[in-house]
Amino acid sequence: MHIVVIGTSNSVMSDNYVSSLKNFHDVTNLSCGRVPIFFHIKTILKNQAILKTADLIIIDHYINDCAYYHQAVDDYNLHTGNFYKILKLLNRPVINIFLPAQAFRSPTGWEHYKYLRELSKVYGFLLFDFNEYGFQREDYEGKVHLNRNISYIIGICLSNMLSGLKVAKQEDDSEVLETPYSVVTAEEIAKDNEMSISSFKNSLLEVNYLKLQKSRRFLVKNGERRQLVSVGYLNEIKAMHNATLHLSERDIHFSTNGDLYCHEVFNNQVWIDGDFYLSSLPAEKPCSLLNSREKSKLMRPAKNSRSLNVCELLFYNGRALPELPGNSKAVELKIQGLTDIVKKCQGVSRKPDISDEEIDAIRNAAIRLEALDLKTSHDLMSIARKYRPQGSLINKKLEQYKEQLGFIDQTIQ
Repeated sequence: MHIVVIGTSNSVMSDNYVSSLKNFHDVTNLSCGRVPIFFHIKTILKNQAILKTADLIIIDHYINDCAYYHQAVDDYNLHTGNFYKILKLLNRPVINIFLPAQAFRSPTGWEHYKYLRELSKVYGFLLFDFNEYGFQREDYEGKVHLNRNISYIIGICLSNMLSGLKVAKQEDDSEVLETPYSVVTAEEIAKDNEMSISSFKNSLLEVNYLKLQKSRRFLVKNGERRQLVSVGYLNEIKAMHNATLHLSERDIHFSTNGDLYCHEVFNNQVWIDGDFYLSSLPAEKPCSLLNSREKSKLMRPAKNSRSLNVCELLFYNGRALPELPGNSKAVELKIQGLTDIVKKCQGVSRKPDISDEEIDAIRNAAIRLEALDLKTSHDLMSIARKYRPQGSLINKKLEQYKEQLGFIDQTIQ
């Protein structure tokens, strides 16, 4: 099964549920850390070819939205609803995964959580809500990040469930999605200004960017009246990076924070008529911070500020997407015995140099789960065999599970 994941920090942490899914499925991970819903819209628009090959799309976005964005950004629910409509237009099965959170900074966070649950049901997405399993404080790394070991175990259980999930073959619609959103890339801006672009690549991402220069303004072509809603950028070091939008009627000075690739939102609406220019920010100009908790607050650029590296701009033309019919077949997924599985597998590491004691723990957890969930026992024992391929008990049990389940075992490579 080809799975595409569009998520946030819980989906990019090492040794997490996505890492586990990759042991059993062909997974393309298009996730990024703390990002608003506009990152997810941008990701769909820029990756339509990949998404059309997907048997299943997993989205993970609710935590960031509930923690902050839903109350800090103008018309955020409108854009969230548009994101769900665009997902529906892709004509692919979707699982909306709600990894558990202890608390949100926003006092209205849990109300927004309920809104997103209902929105998933309206559009017929499969809903997987892990807030209902009673995770404890010690199960987290911070308020909104699940312990990596538990996240990995969830991935095993999810793989088990997906193996029994019948995914209908979807028709390949070759048409480009028609949406009110559009992306202007660094490559396009560089071409219009006869400039070259730079590239950055590591184990998690590969992006192109245009470095703004203090001595030059860069033309951005904008034929119609559109709202500039968000900016994708690359911060080479963890420092403020600054820029100026030169519009026909005013200049807007802004600053960004974060590390490496980020995608952030303008808190206030920025509508632009016609072409405009981008440049670096003069050091003496006060500016506003993207994704600021105080919309009207201006600040002086930090002394170590740098010029912004632009990856893409996302625009919204204000047109409405058509209303789509609801789906009465929306299903909420459950994992039987998940709490017991997590308790039995606690303390098991996912390091390449996994110890003998940890291999024993995985093997023993698989044996204890035989009566409860044979498929999960098989999956856990397969992991144990990856690290101890000559283990006599491990191989004996796998042969037993294979006979009982009635399918050919595949060793994880």
